[in-house]
Amino acid sequence: MKVLFNWLNELVPLDLPPEKVAQTLTLCGLEVSQIESRGNDTILDLEVTPNRPDCMSHVGIARELASALRRPLRLPEIRLRELPGIETIQIGVKDLKGCPRYIGRVIREVTVAPSPPWLAQRLLYCGFRPINNVVDVTNYVLLEAGHPLHAFDLARFAGPELWVRRARKGETLKALDEQERTLDDQVLVIADGERPVALAGIVGGEESAVSEDTHDLLLESAIFDPILIRRTARRFGIRTESSYRFERGVGWQGTAWASQRAAALLQDLAGGKVSKARGVAPNPWSPVTIDLRIARVQQLLGVALDSAAVAENLRRLQFTIEPTKPAAMSQPATLRVTVPAHRVDVTQEVDVLEELARVYGYHEIPVRYPRFPALEVTIPPLWGIEQLCREVLIGLGHQEAVTNSFLNQAQARPFLPVGAAGAVPLNPLSEEWAALRPSLLPGLLSCVTTNLRRQVPSVRLCEVGRVFWREGNRNHDTNGGLGVGGGLKEGRRVAWVLAGDETPHWMAPPRPINFYALTGMVSHLFTALGISGHEWNATLAPWLHPGQSADVTLNGEVIGAVGQLHPGLTSLWESPVPLWLAELDLEALGRSVSLRQLKPPPRFPSVLRDLAIVLDEAIPYGQVQQVLHTVEGNLLEKTVLFDVYRGPQVPKEKKSLTLSLTFRHSERTLTDREIEQLLQHLREALQKQLGALPR
Repeated sequence: MKVLFNWLNELVPLDLPPEKVAQTLTLCGLEVSQIESRGNDTILDLEVTPNRPDCMSHVGIARELASALRRPLRLPEIRLRELPGIETIQIGVKDLKGCPRYIGRVIREVTVAPSPPWLAQRLLYCGFRPINNVVDVTNYVLLEAGHPLHAFDLARFAGPELWVRRARKGETLKALDEQERTLDDQVLVIADGERPVALAGIVGGEESAVSEDTHDLLLESAIFDPILIRRTARRFGIRTESSYRFERGVGWQGTAWASQRAAALLQDLAGGKVSKARGVAPNPWSPVTIDLRIARVQQLLGVALDSAAVAENLRRLQFTIEPTKPAAMSQPATLRVTVPAHRVDVTQEVDVLEELARVYGYHEIPVRYPRFPALEVTIPPLWGIEQLCREVLIGLGHQEAVTNSFLNQAQARPFLPVGAAGAVPLNPLSEEWAALRPSLLPGLLSCVTTNLRRQVPSVRLCEVGRVFWREGNRNHDTNGGLGVGGGLKEGRRVAWVLAGDETPHWMAPPRPINFYALTGMVSHLFTALGISGHEWNATLAPWLHPGQSADVTLNGEVIGAVGQLHPGLTSLWESPVPLWLAELDLEALGRSVSLRQLKPPPRFPSVLRDLAIVLDEAIPYGQVQQVLHTVEGNLLEKTVLFDVYRGPQVPKEKKSLTLSLTFRHSERTLTDREIEQLLQHLREALQKQLGALPR
């Protein structure tokens, strides 16, 4: 909203430069977004919030400056000569809720002409186009007092009567924008004896508009229901300065003042003879009164203001103050606050507190940080494990993803746990989001394949999150139910998906990701978590390739699986390269995590020996590793399988494994004789427990 510095100076004495006035208004909560010099005046462009309709005028802004600068407010003097016997019109209101107050004033023998330069210039600077002295006066008073007015050509009325009523179905009105609109009983109109002549509070009708031939006027000043005005303006797509103010609410007492001010100006500028006001207001206005607790003031503002200081600050905003409850220390504990008529936004105690803070000065309120008692924060046990999993996988070259918890049922079904049913929301967003995810892998697969289709050559994504399923013996997705035989279950998982090549060094040629890259990542993760003794076994997971996959077993419990995506699922996730997957149960990991302790570097050297054995094809390497560490766990530091041989030199249905064994004693150097004894002990244990023979 644009306000003129010279106009404000007429309403409140300002011996400050415009920049200082702008700063003062900003501290009052009325931000000045721009200052512009134009001619002999300065224009301040203000951002007025919707809850301050009282500030949508020069008088309203001057009132704020008077309060902030502790200076008097000087309203313009009204010299109005009212003549008896001029009003010959009947005024009635048939919808008192839509129009609780209406004031009409007849002005005869006016001369419609261009406005004087001072008036036209002020309108132009405020963004209004001058039209003629009658219309310009109504706009001038709107900018000055914030109360919309409208002037009708009385000679164009069908009879000496005016009604504020609801429109009748099928009635039409051609407004000043030259558009004809069909009305109904949801619209409040101003009507003469036969037809509507204006949309109440929004826009006038073309047939009753003031023109050069106008001699007799009806000057309207009223209050209309803000909700009704807003609804009608939005319905017809009309936005006027009048509707903008009526939608937010106008003050009761401003209705009469605006009528008198405009009538006096018309008397001076258009030579009119003004009648006495004729109004309708069956329900007299009663001011809003609010009890303000001094203790509440001090509690919310954080400032030790007594009742005298509170009253003095509120009186600067034209609130009326009186004590209601005497306190023991001769200070009233509560003040009775009467809200001025122009403050339609103040209706409860917290509104008064906001006004008090504003006039006292937000910048004067000291900053005090609240004191809270010490709280014991319990960190969930899995939180640290999840964070460590993220760090390890990111360190291995993955990027963390956060995928949607919803999937389509075709993608969710292969990943359901054995004997479980899928979880379906009651109201799915769409068929593509019709199931809760039982695994993190489908979402990661969609992300990876999207990147591959966009020519990203190598993708590594990981995620830590929740998965969902229902207990049951069949997948409920087929019948659209909510699960069979049990309630909703929830678990925590860590998963990652890889595709493309891996380049361990910039000088090395790229090589495809394979199964052993996945198992190495799992072993690396377990080392970081302090987990040992895991095994690899054949998997029955329906989402993994049967020849390129394995279950991860820990302490006899299957805690996850790794491998290549099953060929039967490639239609769901099409990819030009193999997709490698891994998913682990975080709850199961949490049961096996041990705190790692830093150890000094070993003082004594290690001893490396190779061990070659022949055993049955069906015996997995994990069993061999378990036997070795069970027998010589104290001295056997590490085992590495570096060769598997099947061929003519090995019996059929047998395989040869060659291992590298690292031995170390923590307190002395091992001798060759001790190493040979250890190897012989291990060979005997492997033969006894697994039937393995030395090669």
